[in-house]
Amino acid sequence: MRVYGRALIAAGRTADARKLMEPLLASCPDMRLVWIGLTAAHPDEAAVVRWLETVAALVPADSVTERYALATAWQTAGQTLASPECSRRGKALATALTETPSAGPELWDLLARVSLDLGEYDDAERAWRTAIKLGRTDAGTSNNLAYLLLIRGKPQDLDEARKLAEQAVAAAPTVSSFHDTLARVHAASGRRDVAMASFREALARDPDNVEAMIGLADALAGSAQKEDIAEARVLRTRISRILDGGTPLSPPLKRQWNKVQAATDVTDGLR
Repeated sequence: MRVYGRALIAAGRTADARKLMEPLLASCPDMRLVWIGLTAAHPDEAAVVRWLETVAALVPADSVTERYALATAWQTAGQTLASPECSRRGKALATALTETPSAGPELWDLLARVSLDLGEYDDAERAWRTAIKLGRTDAGTSNNLAYLLLIRGKPQDLDEARKLAEQAVAAAPTVSSFHDTLARVHAASGRRDVAMASFREALARDPDNVEAMIGLADALAGSAQKEDIAEARVLRTRISRILDGGTPLSPPLKRQWNKVQAATDVTDGLR
């Protein structure tokens, strides 16, 4: 049913998918989970909202599994579609889930992620620190907290952010995004050469990591060396091709990308 439903939606036959599955939603928990799992097949915010609103009213108040799946679907849609509305709905559900006495670290992690998406950094920090206290000590959580402390922009947080990013890289050295976070912390600390080395390490792990490309291009564009500017322009071309394919950027990355474009503008006579 999951595969067939996804195929119908992808073919533009959402009405047929509804006709097939909707009659079973009220009586079948597994069908509700299948329905929620098909959220990512929808192309835009309006379609996602219609889809999830159909099932939301049928999710039992005492089913942590279904409510967690629903909140995750809202959070993922909010991030993928750059939709504050989806993120807000996800946060409302995640907040309610963490208010239960048995709330585990995975629920606090979800609240942290959706708070980060909304730019509500203090809430995200509180949620991730709570998740860590409850036993979530994986590399991804260390990386996420490091990134949060970085983008919140408080200089006094940079040392802790660096230590957390280093922990993540040490625990999972093959993960490109962890090297990218560490590079950004170094860049914010004024360690440009070290930052560039970490960005290059991120790209060695994943040549298509657009975040690392933007970070490296930004570092190169600030150089006085002609070869660095030339490399930044090459990166700009690669980044543009990736973004033309519809890859979304978070607000901080959008600002950095705009900065890179301005600094590498080939029409700028000073360059």
